[in-house]
Amino acid sequence: MAQADSLATAFCAYNLELTAVFVIDAPDEVIEARISGRRQCPDGHVYHVDHDPPQRRDECDHDGKRLKQRDGDRADVVRERLAIYHADTAPLIAYYEQRGVLRRVNGTLAPTEVSAQVRARLGVAAR
Repeated sequence: MAQADSLATAFCAYNLELTAVFVIDAPDEVIEARISGRRQCPDGHVYHVDHDPPQRRDECDHDGKRLKQRDGDRADVVRERLAIYHADTAPLIAYYEQRGVLRRVNGTLAPTEVSAQVRARLGVAAR
């Protein structure tokens, strides 16, 4: 909350107006499944066990290297991060909603659809 207040003060100092703040809404279970399902090879190629699996289990399609789950993508770590989010960051939703700048996006959609929603609300053409 302190950072939001500081941002508002900085905007005022430069005579700027904050016109939109986005929240990408998704249930914790969806977030956990999406993050904990990621797998990555040492060269950075990323897969998802359900939504974008490699052709061979735990093996990168590009270079054949073994896929691993990053420590930060483990389900227990994701749940811990979500708890921190709910305690520290979620209150900003009401803060920005009261100011009339909050824009909600359905985060349960495919990533390309979420991106399209954000771009549409910003008035930015799709690439």
